[in-house]
Parts: sequence; structure tokens; C-alpha cells
Amino acid sequence: MRLRKISLKGFKSFADRTDILFDDGITVVVGPNGSGKSNISDAIRWVLGEMSLKVLRGSKMEDVIYKGSDNRRALGFAEVEIVLDNSDGALPIEYTEVSITRRLYKSGESNYFINQNPCRQKDIRYLFMDTGVGKEGYSIIGQGRIDEILSEKPEDRRAIFEEVAGISKFRSKKEESLRKLDKTDESLVRINDIIFELEGNYEESKIEADRTRKYNDLFYRLKEIDISQSLRELDKNIEGIKKEKEELLEIESLLSAKEEEVKKLDESFESLKESLNESKGLADSFDEKLSSYIENLNQLQIEKEKLENKRSFYSLNMDTIEVELESKRQEIINSKDFLANLTEERRAIEGNLSNILNEGESIESKIKDLNPSLDELTLKEQNLKNTFQDIRLNIESLSKEEEYEKTSLEEVGKKLEEIDLSLPEKGARLEFLNSELRMVNGEIEDFEKKLIAYREDVENLERRTKNIEKEENTEKEEKHRIEIELSRSESELKTIRAMEDNLEGYQRSVRAIIKKYQGKNQVRGVLSDLFNVDSKYETALEVALASSLQNVVVEKDSDAKEIIEYLKAERAGRATFLPMNRINGYRAQNPPLKANGVIGLASDLISFDKEYRNIFENLLGRTLLVENMDVALSLGRESIKGLRLVTLQGEIFNAGGSITGGFIGEKGSGLISRKNKILELEEKNMKFLEKIKEIDQRLDIKRELKSRIDEEFTLKEEEVSTFKDSRREKFNKKSEIEQELGILKSSYNSLKEQKEELASREEALKKNIITIRESLLNNKKEYRELEGKIEEVKEEIGKESDVFRALNEERNKLSMTRLNLENRIKNLSEKIGDQENRIEGLESRINQLESKKAEEENENKEETNRIEDLLTEINELEEKLEDLRERRSSEKKREEEILNKYYETQKVLSDINSHYQEIEKNKSDLELKMSRRDLKNESITERLEREYDFLPSEGFEIPKINMSQTMANKEINRLREEIRELGTINPIAIEREIELGNRLELMKSQEADLILSKEDLKKIIADIEKEMSSMFKDTIEVVNKLFNEVYKNLFNGGEAELKLKDDDDPLNTGIEILITPEGKKRQAISLLSGGEKALTAIALLFAIQRLKPSPFCVLDEIDAALDDQNIDRFTKYLTSKLNDIQFIIVTHRKRTMEIGDIIYGVSMMEDGVSTLLSMKLK
Repeated sequence: MRLRKISLKGFKSFADRTDILFDDGITVVVGPNGSGKSNISDAIRWVLGEMSLKVLRGSKMEDVIYKGSDNRRALGFAEVEIVLDNSDGALPIEYTEVSITRRLYKSGESNYFINQNPCRQKDIRYLFMDTGVGKEGYSIIGQGRIDEILSEKPEDRRAIFEEVAGISKFRSKKEESLRKLDKTDESLVRINDIIFELEGNYEESKIEADRTRKYNDLFYRLKEIDISQSLRELDKNIEGIKKEKEELLEIESLLSAKEEEVKKLDESFESLKESLNESKGLADSFDEKLSSYIENLNQLQIEKEKLENKRSFYSLNMDTIEVELESKRQEIINSKDFLANLTEERRAIEGNLSNILNEGESIESKIKDLNPSLDELTLKEQNLKNTFQDIRLNIESLSKEEEYEKTSLEEVGKKLEEIDLSLPEKGARLEFLNSELRMVNGEIEDFEKKLIAYREDVENLERRTKNIEKEENTEKEEKHRIEIELSRSESELKTIRAMEDNLEGYQRSVRAIIKKYQGKNQVRGVLSDLFNVDSKYETALEVALASSLQNVVVEKDSDAKEIIEYLKAERAGRATFLPMNRINGYRAQNPPLKANGVIGLASDLISFDKEYRNIFENLLGRTLLVENMDVALSLGRESIKGLRLVTLQGEIFNAGGSITGGFIGEKGSGLISRKNKILELEEKNMKFLEKIKEIDQRLDIKRELKSRIDEEFTLKEEEVSTFKDSRREKFNKKSEIEQELGILKSSYNSLKEQKEELASREEALKKNIITIRESLLNNKKEYRELEGKIEEVKEEIGKESDVFRALNEERNKLSMTRLNLENRIKNLSEKIGDQENRIEGLESRINQLESKKAEEENENKEETNRIEDLLTEINELEEKLEDLRERRSSEKKREEEILNKYYETQKVLSDINSHYQEIEKNKSDLELKMSRRDLKNESITERLEREYDFLPSEGFEIPKINMSQTMANKEINRLREEIRELGTINPIAIEREIELGNRLELMKSQEADLILSKEDLKKIIADIEKEMSSMFKDTIEVVNKLFNEVYKNLFNGGEAELKLKDDDDPLNTGIEILITPEGKKRQAISLLSGGEKALTAIALLFAIQRLKPSPFCVLDEIDAALDDQNIDRFTKYLTSKLNDIQFIIVTHRKRTMEIGDIIYGVSMMEDGVSTLLSMKLK
């Protein structure tokens, strides 16, 4: 097997399709760092299934796709194909040429192909297993593989030896067997759990089934007795109601006579009532005035008392103010005396301070006169010292610079002589290469123009394809979404239809009738199937018709009789029939249809065949639909007399006054709702199917368009590929010329620049040396003069400093005295300020008190005048009050006379009313009694239907039981108690008992099969491990011998050994590499130098290739760490001992390049895009 070709398209830096052909022998790939040469070995790894991002030198798998550059757009996929010659049958596949392809899209979608047929990564891995080729093999060796061998962990080296030993397939089979064993264990655990659970459930279901059987027997007996007793009670209540209706008629006649008598008395009573009200009104007006006068009088008295209290308060306040005034005046006199003493003391201290300040100013003046002279001398001394230091350093620097310049001048002269010899030769070669380059550039320019046109065409095609694919994906997503909705809708429709077909929700009797008479003329159908209604009225109609929805419509009453006989014979329950020849319609007269919130008569809000009009008007002609309870309650009783009201929420207002309402279960569970739901879902599904059909048509058009574009694209790709081959040849030629030209130009220009620089440098150096010598003489002279000047300045500074110190000491003493005096003045000033503020505050308070005293005196006078005015008002009001009391007494007597007559009439009326109420109560009691009987009958009927699915019809017969009423009641209580003691019953417990028994038997059978399977798997794993262990040990032994031979050959002596860390566990233990270099002690590989370690690892890899040569071997820069001597050994061994292996070597070492039969150069003529140049050497 040989590698014949690799094709790259969009893989890393290979943006354009690049084909690399390989012959037998050694192919070398070279190129500068960053050109993309190692991307070729990455491509081979990747196409063989490599998934490690670290090995592929990326952070995510999409990094292998070309990312684009400033001049080129990014690609949407990466593709690598390798073609292998399989004429020797090394691969287990019936082809002499095998192509492996891997494609990755930006979306993350990845495809693998073997000979253009889609496959899995696993298939490629199995194809190359134990051939040395593959992501775990030793045919692709890069720095990472070397690092594994050099790793300090012996366990990291196992993978390569397992591949050599050929146990990869065995390990794969073992892992598969272990997975199966794990799954078997998991299945056993699950089955044991299921069996444990089933056994518990089976025992429980058996107990439940026994209880269900007992319940069925008790319930059948209870039903028989309870129905008989309930029917007896119903019959008794019906007879009672007839008698009570006759008594009610007599009571109503007596009530009418009493009403006439009450009417006459009411007229007389009303007249007296009016007179009494008139008298009361007059008395009330007097009372109101009287209350008003008394209230006014009280208020005046209260106000008078308040004013007197206020006057007393003002007198007291004035006394207090006078005392405080006297106190404040005395405080002002004392504060002014203290202030005068403080002012005198401050004045004396300020005189002393003035004398001190004058003396201080005299000293400061002397110091000020002395300071400039001293500063000037100090500055002069410092400047002289700085200049002295600068000159000294300058002399040293100039001396060194003179020596350096002399040496440089000699070197420049030698270099100029060398350059003058080289320049003419390089100039001639440059002219020849420039002429060649101009000719090649003209040809390339023509190619580029054509390529731009091709690229524009391809981009247009890609853009069109992308737009179509985008539209296609949108359509597919929409179709998928609709299909999901359709599936859900069909599932829901199927469920509801199944319920309809199975007659779920219908009474047992109705189900029996439909099954028996379906398709026959006698039965027209169940009422719920004979009309349609808008979904918003579903709830109202469900409630309004209630159990009537299950009424059976028949042609004639004789048909009803026939079916009833059938139900009796089959004991199939009871049903209500609506014979079309007997039912008469009744429609309410003048219902309040225009009232707010009224929707309409129920019979008008449904649609049905006109032949059923009598039936629906009989059931719904007096039923009025309203929006809500508030609307129903707001309608007047006269306007809805004889009508039944039903709200949209399901509340019922019966004609007799009763109201039914409360929580209704989930909407959509009724017979009407179910029928409407089927129609709604059928319509919805039809729309879904139409939409899917439209999308399919659009998709077909897009596929056809895409197919045409693909054909066009393929033609363009072929044209571009042919064109690029020609263009590449020109670029290769151009690259060779430019490479030589670039080197030559750089060298020629560099020499010219060097010559110019050196000539200028020579001239500058000569001038510099003369300048340096002159500067040295001047600096030395100035140095000696400065030494004398510095000494003179030092003497002057000493004399000035002594005078300055004496003056400074005297100034400091005066400063301390001045500070003490200033602090005393500050303290005295603060005290004077406090006293002045105190005097000002006292004077302000005196002014306030005098103002307040004047205000209090004025207020006192005003209050005295107001009290006198109030006394006058009180006297006038007391006179008016006396007059009003007399008038009120007179009207009170008249009121008592009318009231006596009123009470007499009221008593007569009360007696009559008492008698009337007594009769009315008797009537109410009778009506209540009748209502209770009705409710009781209704309750019994509802209970029988709810508990036993039994509904008594008119003229029912009472089944006979051989026991008295008392005995029957006792028996019912006993049966109910036994049923209650049984607790909650599971109606499907018997069926569940049978089902669980069958499942338990099946699970136990499966458990036995799994136990046998587990034993077989254990035996297979043991056999595989035994075979693997033997093969691995044998391989290590042979590789060890070969490793020692190769090591000696590469290192010219020494010994190398492979050793298992644990001989008893060859399948898991690590492999140690022990080295004995020539003339040294035995040591681990980790203790060798970098170059020695690298060559040792290469020796081991060569030993493996000798034992089991891989068809081809890729070496990716494994010679990077070798010195020239070791590279010679490496290349010599490669060509002499391993010449039957096809090698592809990625390198940048010249000595390695020399052994190549073909050299491929990788460069980046365009930013970010790798281009291939080839050269056949042999």
C-alpha cells in the first residue's frame, strides 16, 4: 500500500484546491516558518479521523476551515482527500485504489467517505486498524509523538506499541464486549428492579381484585333493593303532592276575602296618618327652633366665661413681665462695668507689642541686607564646582573617544577594499534576472485578468446557491413545523374520534340502542347528533339540555315502545325517547330579546333540520340565553315569566325561582364540545395538508434550480482548476526568479549602502580626531584656572556666615515675646466681644418685654368691652325662648288627640293582618311541603341516575322484593357499610391482576436469558485478554532487540532496552526506556540531553518500522532538535535501512532536504494562502 495523492480544499491555509502527488521513495516538504507546510501532515491526520484539537493545533474544530483574508473571502467548508494504492490488498476492501475523504462545514456538519460512498468515522478507523496507519498509528510522527515517547510517564508510551502488536482490534472487541457486559448488568439490575416491583404489585393487585369482586356482588344486591325502596318513596310523594294542591286552592280563596277588608281599613288609616304627620311636622319645627335658641344661649354663656378667664390671664402676665424687666436692667449695668475693665487691660498690652514689633523690624532689615550677599557667594561656589567636575569628566571622555576613533578608522578602510571587489559581479546578474521577471509578470498579469472573471462567475454561482439553500431551509423548517402541528392535530382528532366511535360519555342504554338500531329507520339518532351550535354557546347548551342530550329521537311512539321492550329484555338500562309524531313545539311569547345582555332563545341559536323543529322548540323554546348572572338577576319577573334563563358560564335560573350554578369541569369534555372539536380539527388538518403541498411544490422548483446551478458550478470548477495549474507553473517560475532576485538585490543594495556609509564614516572619523585633540587642550587649561577661584570664594563665605548667625539668634528671642503678647490680646478681645453681645441681647429682651406689656394692657380693655355686649345678647335670647315654649305646649295637646284615633285604627288593622298572616303562613307551609316533596323526588331521581345509571320514567312500575320497608332499610345500611369498609375500589383491578401475572412470567424468562448471556461475555473477554497479553509480550521482546540494534547503529555503540514496569499486567503497565550510552552508566531516557533524547526516540520509531513497516510514514519536523552530526546519522539510516518505506518529510534542515527524491516548497505569495511549488531531483 502506498500514498499516491492528497487533495486539500479550504483546509487551514490551503484555500484553493491543491493536489500533492507522491512517488515511492522520499518526498520532502520545505518552507519558511508560518508558510503552512505542517498543515499537510495535519490534513493527513484529520482525514484519518483525528478529533484532538491539541494535535490539530486549534481551539475548535471549525478552525481547520480557511478563515479568509483582506483580499479573499472565507470558505464555508474544508475538505481533504487521500488516495491510496491498495494493489497489494493491505486494506480489507475489494478495490486496488482507495480514496478516503473528510468534509467539515461551518455549521459543524461533518461527512466521511470511502471511495465517494458515505461512511462513519468508525468505519475508517476499522479499515486502517493494525496497519500502522490511523490516528493511533505510527505512520504520522510529529513532535507530539516524540514527546509521548520521551514522557516521564511510561504509561503514555503504550498506544504506539499496541498498534505495532496488532492488538488494537482485540482491544476494540474487548471494549465492545465490556460495553455489552455493562449493558447486560444494567439490564439485569433493571429487570430485577422490575421483577421486585412486579411481585409487590402483583400481590397488591390480587388483593385489590378480590376486593373488586366482593364489591361487585354487594353493589348489585344494593342496587336492586335501593331502587325498589326509592321508587316506593317517589310514588308516596307524588300522591302527597296531589292532596296538598287541593288544600292550596281553598286557602287562596280565603286570602282574597281578607285582602278586601284590609283595603278599606287601609284608606281610613292613611287619612289619620296624614293628619298626624302634619301635627308632628309643626311640633318638630317648634322643637328645632327651641333647640336652636338653647344652643345659642349656651354658646354665649361659654364665650362669656372664656373672656373672663382671658382677662384674668392678661393681668397675671403683666405682673410677670414687670419683674423680668427690672432684673434685665440690673444685668446691663453690671456687664458694662466689666467691659470697661477689659478694654483698659487690652490697651496697655497693645502698647508693649508695638515696641517689640519695631525692634524686630530693625533686626529683619539687617538680615535682609546680609542674605543676598551670602546667597550670591554660595551659588558662585556651587557653579564653579559644577563646571570643574564637568571639565574633568570631559577630559576623560575625550581621551577614550580619541582611542576608539583611531581603531574604527582602520576597520573602515579594510571593509571598503572588500566591497569594491564584489559590486561589479552582482550588478550584471541583477540586469539579467530583471529582464526575465518582466517577461514572466506580463504572462501572469494575463492569467490574473482571466482568473478574476472566473472568480466572479463562481462567486455569483455560490451566492445564488446559498440564497436558494437559505430559502430551501426556511421552507423545510416551515414544513417541519406544519407537519408537527398536523401530527399533533391528527393525534388529537384520532383520540376524539375513538371516543365518539366507542360512544364514550353515553349512557349504557343509549350505547345499546345505537349498536342495535344503527342504520335502521326507527331511530333517527341521539339528540346531540341532530344539531350544530357555535362554540361560544357550547357550555350554555350543554347545561340547558343536560341529560336530554342523550335522548333518542324516533319516528313514532310505537318505535319507542319496541326499543323499551328491547332494553328490558337485555337488562340494558333505561332511556328517554322523543317520538316525532307526539312531541309538540312550544315557543315563548314576547321574550325580552332586546334587553341588555340577552342573547336570544336557545332554539334560535342552533342549526338543525326543519323536520326536528318541534323537538328542539319543545326542549329549548322557553330557554333564554343571557351573558351572565348579573343580566339574569336584572330582568323583571313579569318579563321572564315561564322562562328558564341560562348564562354563557352555565348558571341556570329556573322558572320556579331556583338557581343552579357552581364549578363546571374542563371545557370540551361534553358531547356538544366533542362534536364541534372534531369539525374544527378536520378543517384545521385540511389547511395544514394544503400548506404542505404548496411548500413541496416550491421545494421541487428550488431543487431543480439548484441542480442546474450545480452543473454550471462543476463546469466552472473544472475550467478554474485547469487554468490554475497553468497559472501555478508561472507563479513557481516567478517565485524562483523573485527569490533569487530578492536575495541578490538585497545583497547588491546592501553593499552600495555599506560603501557610501563607510566612505562618509571614514571622512567623519578623520575630522572627529582633530576636533577631539583641540578640545582636550582647552579643557585642561580651564581646569587649572578653576581650582584657584574656588578657594577664594570659600574664604568670603566663612566671614558672612558668622554675622548671620548672631542676628538670627536675636530675632528668635523677639519672636517668642511677640507671640505671647498677641495671644493675651486675642483672649481679651474674645472676652470683650462676649460682653458686648450679652449687653446687646439684654437690651433686645427689655424692648420685647415692654412691647408685650403694652399689648397685654390693650387686650385686657377689649375683653372687658366684649363681656358687656354678651350680657345684653343673653337677656334678649332668654325672652324669645320663653315665648316659644308656650306655643309648643299647645301643639303637643292636639297631636295626642290625633294619635289616640290612629292607634285605635291600627289595632283593628293589626288584628285582621294577624289573621291574614296566619292564613298566608299555612299557604307557605303547604307550598314548602310540596317543594320539599319535589326536591326529594328530584334528589332521589338524580341519586338513582348517578349511583345506578337508572332513570325512572312516567308511570313507572315498582319492582317487588320479599322484605318489609324496615328490613329493606336495614339491608341497605348493612350493604353500604360493607361497601364503605372495602374502601376505594379499583374497577380494573381484575384485568390488572391478569396483566401483571403475564408480565412477571415474561420478566423472569428474560432474567434467565441475561444471566446466560453475561457468562458467555465473561468467557469471551478472558479469551481476548489472554491472546492480547501473549501478542503484546512477544512484540515488546522483538521491538526491544531491534531497538538495541538501531540505537547502536545511530550512536556508534551503547545499549538500549525496553522494559515492562509490571510483567504480570502487560495489558495495563507502562513501558520504561533504559539507555547505556557508550562509556557511560545505564540511565533513564529522561536524563539524556535534548539531542540525545530526540535521536533515541527516533531510534525506537525506526525499530518499530523495521518490525512492522507502515505503508507510508510522515515525519513532521522530528529532526528539529538534532545537530548536524546527528542529522547525518538520521538521514543515512533512513536511506540505507528503511528504503522500502515511502517517506514524506516536513523539514527546514538543509541536510534532510538533500535526501529527497521530490521537494515540495510551501510559500505564501498571497497573504494567508499557502501555495505549492514542486521540484523533482531524481
